[in-house]
Amino acid sequence: MTMSWRRRPSASDRRCPGTGAGAFASVGTATWLALALLLSLGVPVAALAREVGHAAPPAPPAPPESARIRTLAGRDSLVNEIRRYRQVIRVLSDSLEHDRTAGLSPEHRVVIEKNIGDVTRVIEGIGSELRQLEFQIKDNRISLVDGAGDGIVISVPENLDEQVSRGLEALTAAILKEMPDTARIDGGRLSWTSFVTVPEPPAPPRRVIDGNLVRVGQSLAVAADEEVRGNVVVIFGDCEVAGLVGGNVVVVGGPLAVRQSAEVSGTVVSIGGRLSADPGARTGNTVALGALGGDSGLDLGRLFGHRTLTFAIAQGLFLLTLLAGLLAAAASPDGRFGAVMAQLSAEPWRAFGLGALLVVCGPFLVAALTGLLVITVIGVPVALVLVLGVALVVVLGLTAAGAAVGRRLGVEDRRRALAVLLGLCVLHVPSFVGSLLHLAGAPWTAVVAVMVLGLVVKGAALAFGLGALAISRLGTRATAS
Repeated sequence: MTMSWRRRPSASDRRCPGTGAGAFASVGTATWLALALLLSLGVPVAALAREVGHAAPPAPPAPPESARIRTLAGRDSLVNEIRRYRQVIRVLSDSLEHDRTAGLSPEHRVVIEKNIGDVTRVIEGIGSELRQLEFQIKDNRISLVDGAGDGIVISVPENLDEQVSRGLEALTAAILKEMPDTARIDGGRLSWTSFVTVPEPPAPPRRVIDGNLVRVGQSLAVAADEEVRGNVVVIFGDCEVAGLVGGNVVVVGGPLAVRQSAEVSGTVVSIGGRLSADPGARTGNTVALGALGGDSGLDLGRLFGHRTLTFAIAQGLFLLTLLAGLLAAAASPDGRFGAVMAQLSAEPWRAFGLGALLVVCGPFLVAALTGLLVITVIGVPVALVLVLGVALVVVLGLTAAGAAVGRRLGVEDRRRALAVLLGLCVLHVPSFVGSLLHLAGAPWTAVVAVMVLGLVVKGAALAFGLGALAISRLGTRATAS
């Protein structure tokens, strides 16, 4: 937007004569004062704003009569303001004439009255010239000129509204760029944290354990703020891991829970217990010999819920044991097998006592030793060999007990395999009856009672056989006469 001053030279451009004010322009320069009044009054400026509007697209030209009415309205508003100022000056002059308490000297009064008179003449001259000015809005120009073309012309760009619109759009885009796409309002109130990311406080330092953690018969918990740089071994106790473990985690005979925040660099081993791991837990290899947590876990309740499957599994295990016993009897040297049977016949109760101790304590000792071996990579094959060796000893003990029962039933000593077959089948009768009752849907109490009886019979037979094997040192030691 540009503003230009349009004026032709005039002889009236001179200063006011004689008075103390001496700074008032002549009536010929009244257009300047008209501009000042125009910018200081609300009515003319509002009229200008309404007349300019939006430059693009240009409004159709107004009829001559309406344009003349708007021009007269703008000019008359200025004239009315000038009249009001003239009345104010007249009131000041009258009050100065009647006020004798001001204490002014006659000379001062003469000077003030002279200045008031000069201001009055200037304002009257401005009013007379404003009556001759024309206020026009045409071709994107606002003009206030007289008949000779003197006055002020303001040029308004054609794309003023577009420039203002682009500026507002750029400002809006800059603001939206700094604002987040979404804002979370808690409780209906916004705060600085709704737009500014507040850094999370640093995690507290972890309690570091440099060595191994071993518990026997006790529970152990690795908290989320703890770090174990060794191995974690729990035997016959509960274990919960929520922190960092640099080695392996081995639990024997107890439940193991691996929480979401846990991180285990080594292998997780659970033997004879229940293993449960949260989805977010980070572990290495997992070895579970026992009940496994989760929906895919195998437990006795689900197993006994399928009666046909339970019967098939029980009889399948017996057939495998029977086959292994027959192979052991056939592969055993006559001297060693005879030494074991002689020891069992000579000192049966001694063999039973030692064998019962092995049956009760042996599983726990084997499980603990297996867990300790699994901790190291080299010990894993040794642990597997240990498990296979224990299984072989159990088969040999049952074979010796079955052969003893077969001999009691009249089978000759030279028919070793037949004695083992008959004796093991007799020992299996209570368990077989319990499986049949469960398959037929018998009451649960009767099924459990018969199955417990079968376990007691097989456990006692195993105790006799293991005791005889231990005393005879697997048949290498002859019985004392």
